[in-house]
Amino acid sequence: MPAKKLLPDLNTILDQKEEQKEENELLQGSEFAEVDVEDFLKKWNAYAEFIKQENKITLYTIMTSSTPTLQGNTIEVEVENMVQMEEMKLGKVDILNHLRVQLRNYALEIKEVVTEKTKVRKPYTSQEKYQAMVSKNPALETLRKKFDLGLS
Repeated sequence: MPAKKLLPDLNTILDQKEEQKEENELLQGSEFAEVDVEDFLKKWNAYAEFIKQENKITLYTIMTSSTPTLQGNTIEVEVENMVQMEEMKLGKVDILNHLRVQLRNYALEIKEVVTEKTKVRKPYTSQEKYQAMVSKNPALETLRKKFDLGLS
């Protein structure tokens, strides 16, 4: 009686990989209907909810953190870092396949745009706190001078 194979066959692994690649191919078509921005955003948000139901939370967060812009047939999606960029690239084909069918426009493309988020530094010293308050209310400086007050 032959011994049971403990190692997988490399040929079957490669065949499985090719089958997975075929599943994620971009749909092509001949429809190029004009896309209404409101309709596009409804379909985008509906697909984001579908993604959430499939527990792809990172992709859902990317899709809902900022509103995508539609420039002709190009959808611009803002991402904050390279990790989100890679996650978006992985989900791009599925998103495009859904939107192309729903919006009947097979020329749609997604472009990821990395946005720089500047972190606001909180004031720590008394001088920094005072400057922050003066920037919100310039009358504070007038009062300080009028009553001859100093900073401690």
